Amino acid sequence: MQKPKGRINDWLVNDEYLTSLSVNSEHFKSTCKRLYTALLGFPSPIYSDWINKSKQFYFSIGNKYCYVPYSPDISEFDLPEIVNRWAYKFFPGYEVEVNVERNMTADEITQKISEGADPDTVFNQKFIDKKKEIFKIEKIVIRDDQANVKINKQRFILISRPDMPLSSFISNFRRIKDDWEKKAFVNRYTKNILEVTHYKSIEIKYTGKTLENFFKIRLGFLLNVPFQESNQEMVYKWGRFIIYFSSPEQLDRCKNIIKFYKLEYKSKSNFENFLRKEFGVVIGIKNE
Repeated sequence: MQKPKGRINDWLVNDEYLTSLSVNSEHFKSTCKRLYTALLGFPSPIYSDWINKSKQFYFSIGNKYCYVPYSPDISEFDLPEIVNRWAYKFFPGYEVEVNVERNMTADEITQKISEGADPDTVFNQKFIDKKKEIFKIEKIVIRDDQANVKINKQRFILISRPDMPLSSFISNFRRIKDDWEKKAFVNRYTKNILEVTHYKSIEIKYTGKTLENFFKIRLGFLLNVPFQESNQEMVYKWGRFIIYFSSPEQLDRCKNIIKFYKLEYKSKSNFENFLRKEFGVVIGIKNE
């Protein structure tokens, strides 16, 4: 059956078409539907396709591409995370250096006074520090005119102004080349920005390879997040995830995945190489 016409990613939720493919299972269909939902939230336009012969998903953003093999041992929630990890660096954002005013420290005050400065002047003096501001749009919810954004290491909900619906906000933002102009645009057309201080916990009760693959895939974001034992036996917390283990052996295997990555790959910057080796992900740039 030929790929149905329509919007570029609608095939992911076309049951008739999915049934005709080389992989015909409920897990595959559920994975496709989760992918469809995830791609709707991407702030960069992304094209998806299915390679029937090799049983691979294909994704592209501009001239950048990524092949992700389908596996029944990867949760329907985790395969979209592989795509997100690849696509994240292409999401719109900016990086600028801003002036941040602060009070002088006790040591700085002492130093100034020892150099002969007037104490009353010193106590009221402010210091200006240079600080990087790194802004990234991580997810969009068009129907609510909201976007999940990250500023440095903190996450926020951005709400666009009524005269600039989020769809227009995103498309206009992507067209701006200069980072300072991007920052000014965000300041001008943002109605409100709310700090995210609470995350809903997600329970993970996978078994076998699916659980091990969960650890491998989530390492990209959670590498430096503590993996902590809870007050329940064989239950651990990793970021927002509450993970239930069926045996000490399963727990040890998952702990070793984290240890292995830190030993062999060192940092998050090498995560794409890890995905290539562990899951056969292929990443590249198309020739113009």
